[in-house]
Amino acid sequence: MLNPSDQICVDKVLAGDSSAFAVLVERHKNNVFNICVKILGSREEAEEVAQDTFLKVYEKLDTFKKESKFSTWLFRIAYNMSISQQRKTKHNHSEIDDYQLENFTEDDLVDQLHLELKEEREKRLKSAIQKLDGEQQLLLQLYYDKEMSVVQVAEITELSESNVKVKIHRTRQRLFKLMQTTANTTVKNAQYD
Repeated sequence: MLNPSDQICVDKVLAGDSSAFAVLVERHKNNVFNICVKILGSREEAEEVAQDTFLKVYEKLDTFKKESKFSTWLFRIAYNMSISQQRKTKHNHSEIDDYQLENFTEDDLVDQLHLELKEEREKRLKSAIQKLDGEQQLLLQLYYDKEMSVVQVAEITELSESNVKVKIHRTRQRLFKLMQTTANTTVKNAQYD
């Protein structure tokens, strides 16, 4: 078997074949690193936490209950370890006033985005995403980029499904506000050129 499933690799590791763990690491290292870097914002910290994640998973593999996919279990551990590291280093993120966010609907976002050129919109979107905190970036990545369901995101983050929905909604609102701010700054700068 050239490309064994995660479950087959887990079973082999539990049976004493530690080389099968290398397949799991190779398969999931990029996603684990991405989760860590989105939360921590530092590549160096993320590399360290990603390595620690795989060490912990290897040590605790016998506790994997197979109630969810191995990748979901692994990503949850990476998420929790990243959050723990973030708390230790106490990164500060500026927050937009929730009152302001309530004044924007998703329809406003759609209308505003349709008025702009695609290239400019993508540039501003990338810039705005970089201004989100790590958890918000991760939620967007899991839900939109990885196309995971709310249930899967909830399993990884250990949040309730309703909390995931609320956080994704608020993140979209914050993203809209950040994009509006960027657009207003661009317009003001263009007026003075």
